[in-house]
Amino acid sequence: MLSAVVVSAVGLATLTISPASASSGALSCTATVLDSRPHSYSIVTINVSTKPGAAVSGTETAGTHSWSMRPSARANASGKARLYQKVSAVPKVELVKVMVRVTMDGSTGHCSTRYTPPSLLPLT
Repeated sequence: MLSAVVVSAVGLATLTISPASASSGALSCTATVLDSRPHSYSIVTINVSTKPGAAVSGTETAGTHSWSMRPSARANASGKARLYQKVSAVPKVELVKVMVRVTMDGSTGHCSTRYTPPSLLPLT
């Protein structure tokens, strides 16, 4: 089972590992996962780029289960925010999809990324 997440707006390094999907809606958004192959009980970090001051929130989905990444936060003056999620061993055989929603002044945008749950990683 996954626990609650902490969301904060911070400056980000340029390191990205997992590609993000194209943004949609009136407000642009890109999301990347710093570690697309996390270990059980580690923290997955989702980097988000959008318009400065936009509200950022996320939802994760694995199989038929979805959970909100709460609370939401505002992107910093550079338009950067980070979502953090503690990962347990997800027993599903699917990737974990992260949907990010950004909103500001009545405009909304969406982007997504994904990561491999520890249950799908090869034993090392």
